[in-house]
Amino acid sequence: MSASSLFRDIQGHTLAELLTSVLHDTCPLGPTLIPPLDVHLNQTRPTAACKCSTPASGKTHLLYYILITCILPPSDSSVKLDGWGKSAVIFDSDRKFDVQRFTQLLRSRARRLLPLSPSAIEAITTRALDLLHVFRPTSSHQLAATIQHLPMYLATNLPEADLGILAVDSITAFYWPDRHLLEQIRSGNYGRTLTRSLNPLDHVLSHGPLVLLTSWNLSTSPGPQGRQRSDTPTSAPERGADKPEQQRLSVSHHIVLATPKPLTDDGENTDDRSMDLKFATTTTYLSGTVRTPSNSKTAQFILHITEDDILVPQMNLPDR
Repeated sequence: MSASSLFRDIQGHTLAELLTSVLHDTCPLGPTLIPPLDVHLNQTRPTAACKCSTPASGKTHLLYYILITCILPPSDSSVKLDGWGKSAVIFDSDRKFDVQRFTQLLRSRARRLLPLSPSAIEAITTRALDLLHVFRPTSSHQLAATIQHLPMYLATNLPEADLGILAVDSITAFYWPDRHLLEQIRSGNYGRTLTRSLNPLDHVLSHGPLVLLTSWNLSTSPGPQGRQRSDTPTSAPERGADKPEQQRLSVSHHIVLATPKPLTDDGENTDDRSMDLKFATTTTYLSGTVRTPSNSKTAQFILHITEDDILVPQMNLPDR
């Protein structure tokens, strides 16, 4: 066998992929504490897309739960917390991230796990919040530019902390302005020269975070409240040198959330109506399905959202 044939059999990888692989082996992220989800996520440092069918579907509370796991320490006072002790960055493009609600949930989990004084719980909460950074971009261009410069921001502001999660809630927030811009380009009414650019996430993936992207249900027909959106157009305007280079995000896992249901005291669903989780005063049943494109199996998970906490029931649904 010739040397050239041997080289042809060697699979090529980019430097970013090599660094991510090394980080996966030397600095693992840890579990999300949602067992059915962890079964699918534990193979790599993945990019997971969370798709929601309706408003108030619970996507932000799912993010809250995983973000809290990321920024809590692994242990405190010899008590195991199962946190990662890593930094987290969220791009709140939907303007749904409620800092007060997040702090309440973070404090409640620490209080539930640690038999400490209120002052000690407050100290843990404060240290964890220092690891969370929230950006609120107002356009896709601003989102991409911020992600592109994120490594420099992290090196300056969090030099000692590993990046555990990068979340965008939601990746489709600017769909309509972007579609309008694309129509202008197609009609020839866009006066600026377009430049080719790389996927801005490539600048961050070498840090090895779990990337979480939320989106509305990708549908061609608008929902009753006009919040459903179509996917980004796959074709670009044919204008020679002005034709923008399209970049597709490589998503390794898909999470689909069902409409949340309120629960009665005996744990039964009361009805199928959607409810605003921000003002929920009773326990809300949130279910999701996770799928890996390379695997035919799916797994279902359940979260119980209360007025001041998010709980994972002991029994979650098995793979199917």
